[in-house]
Amino acid sequence: MTYGYEPSDALSNKDRYRYFFRTFPPDSAVNAPRIEVFKQYGWTKSTNLLIADLERHGIELVTSEIVDSESIPTHQLSNIKAKDGRIIVVNMYEDQARILFCEAYKLGMYGPKYMYFIIGWYIHGWWLDTSNIDCTIEQLIEVIELIVGMEGLQLDPGNVTTVSGMTPSEYLASYHQYLNGTNPSGQVYASYGYDSMWSIALSLHSAAQQLTASGSGIKIEDFDYDNTHGLRDIFVEHLRGTQFHGVSDLCTNYNLRFS
Repeated sequence: MTYGYEPSDALSNKDRYRYFFRTFPPDSAVNAPRIEVFKQYGWTKSTNLLIADLERHGIELVTSEIVDSESIPTHQLSNIKAKDGRIIVVNMYEDQARILFCEAYKLGMYGPKYMYFIIGWYIHGWWLDTSNIDCTIEQLIEVIELIVGMEGLQLDPGNVTTVSGMTPSEYLASYHQYLNGTNPSGQVYASYGYDSMWSIALSLHSAAQQLTASGSGIKIEDFDYDNTHGLRDIFVEHLRGTQFHGVSDLCTNYNLRFS
């Protein structure tokens, strides 16, 4: 079983990734706010991979394009432009996004007539690295002046006491004290890691209680990778049933909703 900070919705395919659980929200978690923005401004046509959600809200999908890693999306952007696509949702990593926006600059697909929605967890200043493109920083800035980035909140804004006995703000103060002024990579996602540890602990505790009640004499410590005692299935069952109020942005862990 694997816990991940990988946002790809592909990992939610339980036929293929049976033992993948996540507390980090997948890309589709921001579908709802994206669609609310579309509705607020009366946008009824878009280019997006989120086909089903768009159709449910009466938004027409103009085209859906797939871009291979590191390739230059000239054909895909030209197709969007030919179909007069103006509202474009970009689901790709920042290095690929730089390639796409550089090509958008060359094709003139920027300015007040175009709106791009990107993933909100790109690193700060992601547009300053032009090592993999043949555009300048200034040219990229022209394209990305009208972009919107969306991601889940890393911390629940409420003041509810969580499963740990701390409120989210108390957890954050404790975490900063632990860091002692250091700035480790990925610290903005620490709340998801914290909640993932709680979900593991709670599910193991629940599994241990079940084993004790069964009188089988098997303990969670008897787990092995050959699944000799069937513990893998027991752990998966309890992980799927684990629900608690964590410090990250939702009250329930994401493995219940998306995996």
